Amino acid sequence: GYIKFGIFPGDSGTFSITLAAAPDDDPMRAVLRGPGFDAATHAIPMLIEWVKPGVSTPISEVNGMANLNDVRRYMVENSEPLALGIVAIGDSLVHANPITGRGCTLAWITAYALADAISKHPDDLRALALALDAAVEREGAPWLRAQMAQDRDAVAVNEALRRGEDPYRFEQPDGSVDPARFARSVVRDGLMPATRENLDVMRALMRVAHMLDAPEALMSRPESTAAARAAHARRHGRPPPVVG
Repeated sequence: GYIKFGIFPGDSGTFSITLAAAPDDDPMRAVLRGPGFDAATHAIPMLIEWVKPGVSTPISEVNGMANLNDVRRYMVENSEPLALGIVAIGDSLVHANPITGRGCTLAWITAYALADAISKHPDDLRALALALDAAVEREGAPWLRAQMAQDRDAVAVNEALRRGEDPYRFEQPDGSVDPARFARSVVRDGLMPATRENLDVMRALMRVAHMLDAPEALMSRPESTAAARAAHARRHGRPPPVVG
């Protein structure tokens, strides 16, 4: 919706709470400071159970993380390296929104790709650069593209909610169907319920979430698609999801 939250248990009875909102939602920028953060956490039912007096005590200030961008930097253009002997790995090459927690994995993927390119082309810097670029495009870039699509949709949902619209209502006044909103509805009201009802769909989702399968693998499985559509068809008979 217009704000996301996460609770992360830590060691020795500690935990952290993360709040996220659109950077252009000026009133919500108050959560970057202690009073606004406390007001927000005390206004969200699932969070107040963690922060109310007698349950926990703050042990740090509120820390902000801003200027998060999905970025792909290219060291090769038009099939030629931009500079020989200069390589990049990790966030300096592929940086995705950290909300999905894939930054370390992408860094290791690019590091192993570099090690492999060096082992295969120790004396040919051009071939090394091309091999690294090809590996990143094959093993890292699909995750960045998937994250960018997810982020664009999250922005659209956020903006619709702030306009007072239902971003999941796909039937239009003329009787046609908005394809983007329909796909969004199938994910929320079809795929996600299916993961709670069907262990095979849950496993398929977890394999994608943990980068064992490519992003497109989940909905390319006929059984996953069928389960999601069947769950979506039952959406009106299901209690609404508990949000916040």
